[in-house]
Amino acid sequence: MSRPPFALRTADTLPEDAESAALAGRVWRPELGGPAVVAVHGDEVVDISRAFHTLCDLCETPDGGPGERACVCGHDPNGC
Repeated sequence: MSRPPFALRTADTLPEDAESAALAGRVWRPELGGPAVVAVHGDEVVDISRAFHTLCDLCETPDGGPGERACVCGHDPNGC
């Protein structure tokens, strides 16, 4: 049994306030053979897995949202 193509639309998956939200998720990275933690800002998806190996790591970081934002902006002391 074949599956239909899998397609995601921004309007169906992101909240209405996505532009001001701190959004994170996991994506499959075939070239790495596994998942990566990512931050979503606007229409950009950024791999932040060098600083946060799991979503649990991100969520357990004190003030995790700003930490993720700093990482994406290149101001993270952990060097993501």
